[in-house]
Amino acid sequence: MSPFFSVIIPAYNCGHLIGETLDSALEQDFDDFEIIVVNDGSTDNTRDVIETYAKKQGMRIQVIHQKNIGEGGGRNRGIYAAQGKYLAFLDQDDLWFPWTLKTYYNVILSKNYPSILIATGTEFHSRESVIDIREDKLQAFSYDDYFSAACRQYIPAGTPGTVVNAIEAHRVGGLSEDRVIGIDQEFFLKLGEAKGVVHITSPVTVAIRRHEGNLQLNVTMAARGALLFIDKECRSMYPGKADRKWTRRKIISRWTRTVSVQCLRAKYFEQGWMIYRQTFIWHLYLGRVKYLLGFPLKYLLERALNT
Repeated sequence: MSPFFSVIIPAYNCGHLIGETLDSALEQDFDDFEIIVVNDGSTDNTRDVIETYAKKQGMRIQVIHQKNIGEGGGRNRGIYAAQGKYLAFLDQDDLWFPWTLKTYYNVILSKNYPSILIATGTEFHSRESVIDIREDKLQAFSYDDYFSAACRQYIPAGTPGTVVNAIEAHRVGGLSEDRVIGIDQEFFLKLGEAKGVVHITSPVTVAIRRHEGNLQLNVTMAARGALLFIDKECRSMYPGKADRKWTRRKIISRWTRTVSVQCLRAKYFEQGWMIYRQTFIWHLYLGRVKYLLGFPLKYLLERALNT
C-alpha cells in the first residue's frame, strides 16, 4: 500500500547536518510516510551517513545516489521515485517538528485534498535555538490556486514547508534543473493554476537553517535565475495564458525587484540594471513608482561610490 507522504530530501555535501534533519523527520507523531534521500554526487561523508540511517530504518528510507546535477535534478529524482499521494519537501539542513506531518495530514483532510500546502517556518542557526517552540493552535487559509493567493499578499514560495500533490508535481514536470537560485519560486509558477492552495500560518512546521553564505555567488545565481524567469514569462511558458499575465508578472517582479537591489549591493551593476530594464514596463503598469524612481538613483550612487 502506498504511503500518504513521500518526504523528499536532496543531499549534497551535508554529512555534518543530514543526521539532524533525518532525526527530525523520523520523530514524527504521524507514521504513514516514506523518506527518499537523493545523494546528489556528494564528495564528503554524506553517503555514509544516509546509508547508516537507511540500514537502521529498513524500508522507511530509500537512498538514491546520482552524479551531481543540482538541486532541481535532485528533487526531481525524488519526485519520480516517490510512491506517496503527497510530496513533502525537506531541505538537507532544515528541521521538522514532531507535529509537522500530522498537521499537514489534518489540513489535507479538512480542506478537501488541496493541491498545495504552504506552511510557516522559523529561522535558526543551531538546533538548541528551536527546542522551546511549541505546537500552537491550527490556523490555515484556503485559496483557489497559487496565483489567487500570491497576487493578494506575500505567500512564502520556497520548498521548505511545501507539500504538493504528487499528480500535480508530475503534471508540471517537477522543478527546473537550471543551476540558478529561484527554482523553488518557479515551481510555484508552474503550479500556478493547480486547484486548491492552503497557507498554514500556525503552527510553525519547519525550522530553516541560515548559514553565512557567499553573498557574491548567491547574488550571481539569483540574478541568472531572475533573468531566466523573466525570459520564460515573456515567451509565455507559464500557465494562465493572457488572462493571468499581470498576476504572474506581479508575482515574478516581486522576486526580481529584490534581486535587482541585491545586485547593486554586491556590485553586480550590469545584472541589476538588466533586470530593472527588462521589467520596467511591468513595474510601470503595476504602479510601482517608488522602485521605478528609486532604483536608478541607487544605481548611480553605488556606481559613483565604486569608481
